[in-house]
Amino acid sequence: MIAISSLESVNIMLKKSKMFLNSAKGNIERKLYDVACFDADQAAQLFLKAYTLKFSGVVPRTHSIRKLLGHLASVPKVDKKTIIKFVSERRSDLMMLEDAYLRSRYSSEAYNRQDAQKCIEVAEKVIELVGRVVVNL
Repeated sequence: MIAISSLESVNIMLKKSKMFLNSAKGNIERKLYDVACFDADQAAQLFLKAYTLKFSGVVPRTHSIRKLLGHLASVPKVDKKTIIKFVSERRSDLMMLEDAYLRSRYSSEAYNRQDAQKCIEVAEKVIELVGRVVVNL
């Protein structure tokens, strides 16, 4: 058995988050819009899970971006009001990104370029938000 510290796990998740975001952008250029949407969702999930692990010691077992933001908001000293406002103002965008987790793989409906660009934009906004609310911790 190989033991990995929480800090190592956080760094691995952050690295994977960046790789998924870069993959999403590349997949738009390759016209793989469903995969780009899935990758964008994974980037946001991993980023949220990394920081939740870092500050709470736990990786939430959910794929919901909104629930992951809720877990992060419950961490002491995190700017909870900013997270709640973000979720409230971007609810439909966050739901679209969450839907990509399953729809991109199992639905007969396909994403288009505009959808993929929106998923990447939302993932980047989530990542940017997390950077703002955890900067002083």
